[in-house]
Amino acid sequence: MSNTGTLYKMELKKILMKKIVWIMLAIGIVMFISNVLPIIGENNIVFPDGTSMSVYEAIRIQKNTSESISGKKIDDSLLNKMRNDIRAFLADKEDLPYKGRNKSDTYPGIWFAARKLGYEDFMTKLYNQFGDADDPNKKIMECTAGEYYRMVRDNLDYTFENEGVTEEEKAFWIQKFSGSGSDITYEYAAGWNEFADPFVIYIWFAFLLISVSLAGTFSEENAFRTDAVILSAKNGRTPVCLAKLWAGITVAAVEMVLIIGINMAVCLGTYGIGGWNAPLIMIAPYTAWNITVGQAFTLLIWLSLVMSVVFAVFTMFLSRLSGKSMAVIAVQFAIFFICLFSIPNNQGLISRLWEIRPTGFLNIYTFMEYRLFKIRGSYLDVFQMGTVIYIIIIAALIPVICHTYKHMQIKSR
Repeated sequence: MSNTGTLYKMELKKILMKKIVWIMLAIGIVMFISNVLPIIGENNIVFPDGTSMSVYEAIRIQKNTSESISGKKIDDSLLNKMRNDIRAFLADKEDLPYKGRNKSDTYPGIWFAARKLGYEDFMTKLYNQFGDADDPNKKIMECTAGEYYRMVRDNLDYTFENEGVTEEEKAFWIQKFSGSGSDITYEYAAGWNEFADPFVIYIWFAFLLISVSLAGTFSEENAFRTDAVILSAKNGRTPVCLAKLWAGITVAAVEMVLIIGINMAVCLGTYGIGGWNAPLIMIAPYTAWNITVGQAFTLLIWLSLVMSVVFAVFTMFLSRLSGKSMAVIAVQFAIFFICLFSIPNNQGLISRLWEIRPTGFLNIYTFMEYRLFKIRGSYLDVFQMGTVIYIIIIAALIPVICHTYKHMQIKSR
């Protein structure tokens, strides 16, 4: 109807006029940005040979070196190039007072050389696979490419065993892994890696921000005693309810986009935008997913928008039922606190369903979790199952909100 747009704009204005929304959003943005930008202003890195460089300079060197070898397959040729450069650099620096790294003393100076030469990112990819070895540095400096690929597979098998993956589930993932497990191309993706690490924290903050923003969507009508006026509108109750729902969903989606977009811009601006087409193993070392970093983040960002709608609709559902904004916020904060806890993998279906909790499954580590849901002979991974469940929740809650809103109007008369 013709007044629906006007009602929608009114509801948007009511939400956006709340100072607490803007204050909380500003605090969150400053908090997230400050988590990355202080790296640039930290004290200089002092090396064993007495030289030093700024963190910014170290990032620049790493970026330049890493980009020069990006697109090359991890094979003996690439490994030997790195090792020869490191050995040449350390040739006259054997007596420097190095500090060992993680129980490894055979080649104590290689991390100093790696940072100086810009190989730290590439070496970290190797260390991610050999980190549990008796002497990781020795493995990094002496292993063949074949040994590296065998360790990638061994680590994957260990993850399967640790999570209690069944033989059927293992066969499902190995089929995906087989397309990339012995032919990995190195790509510099430090910006995406920095963006990925705290991704679940972005979701936590969005959940809390959306809860505060929309807690009063329906309840404020009772608190301010404006319900009698609003509910007697000649155009009926359905347009008013739909306007509130669409306005709340719009605000939630925009808040999610702002939180994710700003953090993405800061991370990529600091560390570089490269790595969109990198294999996912560059930022998720124990993954069996044969997809790129870009495909992984496309999935995460799409599901983040779905979750923003879930957060919005559920918050407005509580607002409609409780009639009190503080009660809504209290319930949401309680849900948030409970969702911080984990359930061990050996709890079967319960633990698998708990993985899909709204503030838990949208992070890069979910690409390294392998329990599946079997439905009518087909397997669904955590992301697919989560999408199904949350779309059903949205579809179920919106009619309930509309129905109870109509009932409230009838009762108010």
